[in-house]
Amino acid sequence: MMKNLFRIIFRWLTGDLFFVLFILISILTIIRFRLLTASFWTDALGNTDVYDQASLEVKKTSGANPLGLQMTSGLTPDFFKDLVETNLTRLEGFFVGKDTGLFLYAPVNKSGVPKQIFQKPPLSLLSEKTDMIVFLNTMSGNPEAGDQLWKTTLLIKQIISYLPIVWLVGLFLSGLLFCLHFWMGRTLKDRLWGSGVLLVISGVTIITISKPIPGLISELLPSIKMIPPFLFPVIKTVLEKAMELGWKIGIWTAGAGSVAAAVSFLIKNKEVDKQVKKPVGKKKRVRLILLAGIIGLAVLAVVGGKLRFSTQVTRSGQGGQTFDQSLLTDKPYVSNYGWSMRYPKDWKVEDAKDKGEVGFMKPKEAFFFVDKSSWNPLGDNEEVYVTAIKDYLLKSQDYQQLKFIREPKEVKWKNFRRISMEIEHYLPEDKINVSEFWSLLFRPTGQGAFMMIGRAPSSKWSIYGPLIENSFETFAER
Repeated sequence: MMKNLFRIIFRWLTGDLFFVLFILISILTIIRFRLLTASFWTDALGNTDVYDQASLEVKKTSGANPLGLQMTSGLTPDFFKDLVETNLTRLEGFFVGKDTGLFLYAPVNKSGVPKQIFQKPPLSLLSEKTDMIVFLNTMSGNPEAGDQLWKTTLLIKQIISYLPIVWLVGLFLSGLLFCLHFWMGRTLKDRLWGSGVLLVISGVTIITISKPIPGLISELLPSIKMIPPFLFPVIKTVLEKAMELGWKIGIWTAGAGSVAAAVSFLIKNKEVDKQVKKPVGKKKRVRLILLAGIIGLAVLAVVGGKLRFSTQVTRSGQGGQTFDQSLLTDKPYVSNYGWSMRYPKDWKVEDAKDKGEVGFMKPKEAFFFVDKSSWNPLGDNEEVYVTAIKDYLLKSQDYQQLKFIREPKEVKWKNFRRISMEIEHYLPEDKINVSEFWSLLFRPTGQGAFMMIGRAPSSKWSIYGPLIENSFETFAER
């Protein structure tokens, strides 16, 4: 009697704890894989007319500016799109820990706004790489206030850095609690029915929470005077896109619970009772519970992977990170110079006839090229050759303000010796910082080589850098 009572109470407690934890994990999932990713905001804003509206709003107000100056020549929808998307990428890079500093993108030289407006600080500090610390200190007029703002920013960054660990721990605990709830059922029929109902209740709750939120917040927006009216539909669209993940999680969870509950009706109590009454050793029971917890966690991880939570491209071979190969063409480009390579979808291919060079480019954004060369290595001494390349770049006038993000390094790769590196330098003609990834392939015998170099603006390197690097990884000699 007491044993059954304990079983009922324990199952009730594990079910309640799972329900609460499931709600929290679902909210964290939306925050982590939607609201804290640049690509989500880019896609969501791209589905609205916010950039057109922003340009129109500026045009409406420019005629009334106190200086009587024409301020709209460069403030086009494309300008605002570039401004927002670049800053979103930089903010994500900073808050997820890829970038140590925060440099905002404020290209006043492209805005068409008269230069005299930006003659005095803090506006004079605005550039394509605005140091956030300096800007905050100048804008506040009080170094202590600026420092406090920056400390708050760093605190937010630190909290965000804990989010993946908290999410994984919560995911594991929720899986373990669900397995315990399932195991505490008296019979298989009881286990399927009880745990199925728990999943249905949890899923329906998430749907009930996430579905009405965009509409409710939209109704409150008119009362917030600091938000321009043209942003109301934009905010609603963003919320709908974010909450879409919530109600999908709810639908899948409730669906799985419905299947489990339905299956329970196909099981006969008598047959199951006989099976359950078989004695099970304490050690075996513990092992089974742990095994069930691991299996539950694995299932949840697989489901999470299918959601494609990752919203930015990561480099393969860098700390075990994976790369979404669907971003590259299914079929490789086969050159006339004895090699093939997959490249980013929608990029253009240009073959420099009779020069042994093929270029791949995203017009006005990024490019890389593959050059078959007769160039010979300086010998088999790795250190000498790496040093020679580094010295050449440091002394070259073409690479101003050069920084090595990843130092030149030689490794054996396929049938080649490969030297790879990542650099950043300043282009005076374009007045921007650019990043490059180099992959130099040569044979120990010195019989020719392949040079692969990719470039993109540093502000967008987090987007294009992994695409370029992973395209290089698909290189194959034919």
